[in-house]
Amino acid sequence: MSLYKQLLIAICLFVLVIFSGSFFVSLENSREQSNNQLQSHAQDAATALGLSLTPNIDDPAMVELMVSSIFDSGYFSSIRVRDIKTGNVTLERIASPEIPNVPA
Repeated sequence: MSLYKQLLIAICLFVLVIFSGSFFVSLENSREQSNNQLQSHAQDAATALGLSLTPNIDDPAMVELMVSSIFDSGYFSSIRVRDIKTGNVTLERIASPEIPNVPA
């Protein structure tokens, strides 16, 4: 094999390794940005729910209505409302992790 072919193969392999590394770093950065965005969205929803529940915390029907509206409009796995004094869970909504009509 000539020196020219060896250099060409080495350069091609080097470019392939660099491209693969760059692709995986970009993929990981994209995943991290997506997780941060979802975490920020969940924090904003919790803050908005907390602020809207404050004046109506003594009315269980209103609390359930507000929690249900936030829970049904977003993709949350669970929402819990806790009593500040006792720490007991006042209301809890949990989504089923199973999605129907999806093959295993």
